[in-house]
Amino acid sequence: MSGEQGLNSLIDLDADGKKFLVMAREIQRHPVRGTVSHIDFQVIDPTKPVVAEVPLHLVGDAVEVRHADWEVDQQMFSLEIKTRPDQIPTHIDVDISDLKVGSSIRIQDVILPQGVEPSGDPSLTVVATRAGRVAVAAKTAVGTQSRSSSPWRFGAHAIMAAAAPRARWSSSVSPILDPSTPDLATTWVATPFEWCANDVRRRSNSKVVNVA
Repeated sequence: MSGEQGLNSLIDLDADGKKFLVMAREIQRHPVRGTVSHIDFQVIDPTKPVVAEVPLHLVGDAVEVRHADWEVDQQMFSLEIKTRPDQIPTHIDVDISDLKVGSSIRIQDVILPQGVEPSGDPSLTVVATRAGRVAVAAKTAVGTQSRSSSPWRFGAHAIMAAAAPRARWSSSVSPILDPSTPDLATTWVATPFEWCANDVRRRSNSKVVNVA
């Protein structure tokens, strides 16, 4: 059980003068000394398939993921398979060479040895990708710069867009902005909401004149 096969090793067990072909299913150890205190064995038929758990090894280089400053995220480190006892592999390789940014490898995508099939849900994710620290930092910096480039425009435009359907156009009110700005030559008056819009625009526009 200390070899490459681990718990999947085939063992000839002699009990009461009878020999059995078995596999170890559970090993209990002493909590302090670490010595083996109990082992559960399963008698198997070498001609019938059994369920075993084998480790998964990632192979290859996810070049596109690495160049984009993303990371490979291994979410499954072992796989339950169903096969004959003499066909249980020591491990299963998962090739990540063709892995793309934002894509994943599922159990159904893993190439298994002949005679081996998964015993669980084939749609479960084995390997995924995620943004690395460099990519996350760059995205955050771009977003911050975009928001700070013109902080008042979004607020003013959003207020005016919401206010326009309820406002009425008035030429009797003295303009609060410089008449040289055609689209801002007259003010909106109707509700406090529109006055708020005027206030935002008056503060934000560089061509503001004194209001009487």
